[in-house]
Amino acid sequence: MGILKPNYNNSIEQVPAGIYTAAIVSATPITTKSGTTAVKVESKITEGPYKDKVIPVTLPLEGKAAGFFKNFVLAVKPDYQGREIATEDLIGRPLKIKVMTSTYPNGARSYLKIAAFPASFDEGQNTTQSQEGIRNEM
Repeated sequence: MGILKPNYNNSIEQVPAGIYTAAIVSATPITTKSGTTAVKVESKITEGPYKDKVIPVTLPLEGKAAGFFKNFVLAVKPDYQGREIATEDLIGRPLKIKVMTSTYPNGARSYLKIAAFPASFDEGQNTTQSQEGIRNEM
C-alpha cells in the first residue's frame, strides 16, 4: 500500500469568505464533462495572510451561463467588447475576488461563490452593479 501525502497549501477551502486582492495567473480553455467550452481561470491572492493562495474558477464560454465570463472579463478589462479575447490579455491583470460560502436549498452540500470586481473595488461600494457571483462547487 502507498502513502498519500496531500498538500492543502493551495486548496480553496483554506481561504475563508472575504474580499481578496489578486491577479490572474492562468486562463486555460477547457471542455467540461458535459461538452461545454469553458475557460479555467486561476487567480493568486497577492497580499494579506492568504497571499499566494490560488482561487480557481471555471467560466462557461457558451450557453446560459456564458454571461459569467463576460462579467468576469469586464471586471479586469473594462474596455472588453464581448468578443474574442486572447488568454494572454487576462494574465497578470489585477482584481478583487469576493469568496462567499453558500449551501444548496436542500442542504445537500455547500459550495463557494466567487465574484470578481475591478482592482479598485472598495468593500463599501454598492455591489449591485457588479457581478453577482460565480459558483465554484466543492
